[in-house]
Amino acid sequence: GRKTVGVVTGCVRLNGREMSPTEMRLLSGYVVQEDILPPMLTVRECLEFQAKLRVPTTTSSTSSSASASYERSGSSGGGSSGSGGGGCLSNASKVRVEAVLKRMKLKRIAGTVVGGSFQRGISGGEKRRLSVAIELLSEPAVLFLDEPTTGQDSTTAVMLCKALKKIARDGTTVVMSIHQPRVDIFEMMTQIVFLTREGRVAYCGPTHSLAAYIQADLGMGGDQSVSMATGQLQGVGNKSSSNPVLEPQLLVDRYGNSFAGAAQSATLGVLAKAYFDPDEPDADDDGAASDRQLMKRLVAERGKHVSLWPTQFYYLSVRALRNTVRNPFPFFLHGVTAVVASVLIGFTFENIHSKDDKTAGTQDRFGIMFFLLLYLSLLSLTSLPLWRDDQQLFVERGSGIYGTSAYVMASMLFDVLPYRILPPLAFALISYPLIDLNDTAGHQFSFFLILCATNLTTSLICMLIGVLTSSNAAANAAGSLAMLTSLLFCGFLLNKKRIPAGFEWILWWSPGNYAYEALVENEFTGLEDLYITSGDEVIRAGPFTGTNLAHCFGFEDRVTSDVWTLLVMAGVYFGAVMVVMELFIKEKR
Repeated sequence: GRKTVGVVTGCVRLNGREMSPTEMRLLSGYVVQEDILPPMLTVRECLEFQAKLRVPTTTSSTSSSASASYERSGSSGGGSSGSGGGGCLSNASKVRVEAVLKRMKLKRIAGTVVGGSFQRGISGGEKRRLSVAIELLSEPAVLFLDEPTTGQDSTTAVMLCKALKKIARDGTTVVMSIHQPRVDIFEMMTQIVFLTREGRVAYCGPTHSLAAYIQADLGMGGDQSVSMATGQLQGVGNKSSSNPVLEPQLLVDRYGNSFAGAAQSATLGVLAKAYFDPDEPDADDDGAASDRQLMKRLVAERGKHVSLWPTQFYYLSVRALRNTVRNPFPFFLHGVTAVVASVLIGFTFENIHSKDDKTAGTQDRFGIMFFLLLYLSLLSLTSLPLWRDDQQLFVERGSGIYGTSAYVMASMLFDVLPYRILPPLAFALISYPLIDLNDTAGHQFSFFLILCATNLTTSLICMLIGVLTSSNAAANAAGSLAMLTSLLFCGFLLNKKRIPAGFEWILWWSPGNYAYEALVENEFTGLEDLYITSGDEVIRAGPFTGTNLAHCFGFEDRVTSDVWTLLVMAGVYFGAVMVVMELFIKEKR
């Protein structure tokens, strides 16, 4: 299953044949309890995005007939409003999208934005129907739903269950968990399984046989189908019930001793024997081979379509770009704050030579580089909540429509990178000329590259912290500690030659170490006639070259090496993010 904690043992069988987790995932759809949808897309765009990844360009006759059945059974609605952009939609995908829009009664709101915490959109019931519609695009053989009526009003819940009933009649097996359903919803079900809080079976069988079971095996009478199957077994064995027959353990025991329970045990016994006894005739080599061939044919006919990596990356990139365009506030905020900070530091240290002609701004230059590093480090922390919010959509991976690498690459390229380029660009174009920093050819561009590499590396560290932590509060605390440690050992607050024994290894990890050294060397290399004074010229030393001063504070002339080190660190952290998301980011209760 997709919601697993701990170790799960046993096997899953479909029509009596064993299924691997991959095969079961290909043949089934799963609607999670919480509706996790992209807030900036419309209902139609959301379905079209899913269709481009779930529906092959050409469909089999079985799929085509199923889609036609969906379209015939759906209510008539408005015409198509066209593709949502981001690539052409195949004819098969268009047919499938229109079919599920009609089936789930979403045509009226097809052009409405889904919405989220900061964007008003469709209602909760419409979101739930959209979640079901997304899974129906794959035309699964089995559709699982985790408490689909939770949080829905009675009218919305009935509407949803009626749609699920029609889906079941069209040939899809619908399995859902539900708590204390209304009478009309309960009567829509064909087969039910009652479980106690401990997960033990209190009844398993046809819905219409429950009343007879209560009368014959539990010894309870009454009218109205035995009082609506005795309040659906009083919430399946409520310990506070005044009727001792409805005690959980007694319900389990009575069912085990009943005819229905004995029949179920016999069926499970046959399946278990076939699984654990490979010498049985039903499980011989020829039979097993036949089962495998049947499963392969079933997966080929009814299994989900899996797109190629370039297709996944392309459509994920389009969605990320569309999200950035439709929600420009974060991009605008980063741009405005970067410009304000650039102007502020530019005018504060304007024309650094004329303000301090005796020392040519030696101390100021060290302070400017540290301020830039501090600003970028703090800016990286702001990406933690945004990244964690976007990461919620990653649960889509559980349905198999895209892989981890495609998702992370698209998020980086069209969502994260734009925010990492704006501040360095503002500092290079505004602050650099205002302050009149090193005007040697190529140094301004090197300054921009160093800031970009620094911003990218610190952001990826924060991304890794974001996927490793369980909450925004924990992510902010861990991210702040990491950034402060990096700044502490960058060489500005403490000379690198005087780092206490046992802490030298932090220099190798600290991106601030490489970034600050590269910024200082890029600025001081080529400068001449620099002095050090006490302020009143009582003590004056010099002239020095910029390289001499940088060496005095423990900085070496290795700008290119430092930049490459930052880029390699960024690559390592990027790879770590993908590994963690692939192996450890799962849907859990």
